[in-house]
Amino acid sequence: MDTKSRWSDNRDSSLFVSKDETISEVQKNFDIRRYNSAEGYSVEVDGVVEQVLIQPHVSLLNENKQDVRFHCTLTCNIHTGSYIKWDDNTWIVISKIDIVGNAYKSLQIYKADKTITFHKNSISYTVPYMIGSISTGISETKYDIELNGGTVFRVARNDITDLLEVNDIMKIGRKNYKIIDIDELSQDGLLIIKYEQVLQEPEPIEPIPLPITNGAEIIGSDSIVKNYTEEYSCVFKVNGVTTSYDSVFYLTDETGNSDTDLAEITEQDGTLNTCIVKSINLGTVKLWVKNEEETIFSDALIIQIKRIF
Repeated sequence: MDTKSRWSDNRDSSLFVSKDETISEVQKNFDIRRYNSAEGYSVEVDGVVEQVLIQPHVSLLNENKQDVRFHCTLTCNIHTGSYIKWDDNTWIVISKIDIVGNAYKSLQIYKADKTITFHKNSISYTVPYMIGSISTGISETKYDIELNGGTVFRVARNDITDLLEVNDIMKIGRKNYKIIDIDELSQDGLLIIKYEQVLQEPEPIEPIPLPITNGAEIIGSDSIVKNYTEEYSCVFKVNGVTTSYDSVFYLTDETGNSDTDLAEITEQDGTLNTCIVKSINLGTVKLWVKNEEETIFSDALIIQIKRIF
């Protein structure tokens, strides 16, 4: 029977279990701790809420540096480069994912409390990044010696950060920086970027032209008593703004496809955008309006011609 002798690298002796404890018992113990202990937290993993176990450990050599171990269920969809929302901060998975005793997943996370902004294809992107010496247990890169120098940072590798290229200009705070190299081979799920400060501004964002929406609204009654008249007016709008055009009103039958003999337009003033409709016989007609240039057309106003009583 597959068994588990201890929890993640014995960092917490209270997590020790005997060699005879089965996988099921380890999972049960893990569930109890993540739901009921002070180390249990509800977090978001790439936008999905998960109940997990988190163990921060302060470095004895550097009190400002934390080694944060993160334990989650086997069903949690997590990988190197995943974003974690916890403690009102964004964290990034920086280690490989260990399967511990076929009972749970264990990994390391690092706080990404700063952001870079860059522009691509007239779209602005802002992503969290990590800076400083980060021990991940994975073979480091040719830039490992420079990590403390502030000229290299890490970002999670995803569809957005894959847009970054050498010579791109990005903004950190109010300062501009140029990417001079990108290492994408050392750690799956992370990009390691070397940069230098420059005066050059990021690629400008060109405004995306808004589609032009034209329309006309007919104002007036939706019914006319037989042998009586009604006055109608209209308003032309371009992108929601009232605009001046000369109008042309016209009538059709109920289908909107043919002329009608149930009513007629006896007069209209294109400058004032008004018309007079006289009813002749009982039934339904449609009143329409367009501008003289025939670039703007209204929806039909359906008019019922009724008896006086």
